[in-house]
Amino acid sequence: MVRFLHPSEYKIMDLIIYKNLKKTTNSRSHIDDTSFFTNFAGLCVTEKITLNAGYTGSTFLWSTGATTQTITVTASDPQWYWVTVNNQGCTGTDSLFIDIRCDVNMPNAFSPNGDGSNDMFKPITKKVDTYQLHVYNRWGNEVYYYSGPGSGGGWDGTYKGVDAEVGVYDYYIKASFINGISYEQQGNVTLLR
Repeated sequence: MVRFLHPSEYKIMDLIIYKNLKKTTNSRSHIDDTSFFTNFAGLCVTEKITLNAGYTGSTFLWSTGATTQTITVTASDPQWYWVTVNNQGCTGTDSLFIDIRCDVNMPNAFSPNGDGSNDMFKPITKKVDTYQLHVYNRWGNEVYYYSGPGSGGGWDGTYKGVDAEVGVYDYYIKASFINGISYEQQGNVTLLR
């Protein structure tokens, strides 16, 4: 179950697993299972998630150095998170890999020479609903513009029907992921022939 806190942050409720503390014959509490997390598919870049190790009243040590029961992390790179829980001397450790499943990657060069390899300048996307791509030459003239579905659009290296000059071009992209989060990036690309 997902509870939306605001557009860029949510808490995944079914990621929180509370395990029962059981009494042993010596009356010491122990952790009966060291799995605090369920499998998790991934987040979009800039999304936040709250990880909860459960076991109120225990001590906690997260891979981030935090010592609280919960931590909130922002997806920026694929990364492992682990937590060690200590309940009256009994410990358990679990880990969770947070993968980036919504992403925009822009190539830094392309060669529109008709060989079928790198002939178009376009984003490599994961779970993008729509995007707008602007490409500008060194004089600031817009030589390409696309606005539409995340699976389309790419610059073929022409400007007004003529091959554009070899060189460096600036771009600006604004993408909307399927979860409604927006992403913006600017950079440059080298056109080679």
